[in-house]
Amino acid sequence: MTDPKTSLTRFKDALRVPPILHPHQTDEQRYRLRVHMRPAQVQLHSELPPVEVWTYEGSLPGPIIEVSRGQRVQIEWINAIPE
Repeated sequence: MTDPKTSLTRFKDALRVPPILHPHQTDEQRYRLRVHMRPAQVQLHSELPPVEVWTYEGSLPGPIIEVSRGQRVQIEWINAIPE
């Protein structure tokens, strides 16, 4: 079935499952994680060509940050998006 407004086949592509990021432990109390913001080529629909989008860790949607309740995490955001 196509949508008359876009002519793309609806419900054709599987839902994107974002990658999971796990902080690494630096000592008994501290966990750290680096997340890179950068452009990437992403195909938003299988009937469309890839386009450049801004992403976190090269994925769209961005990754899931998985931590335990009460776990303190320091996240370093690294901006690699060109000006």
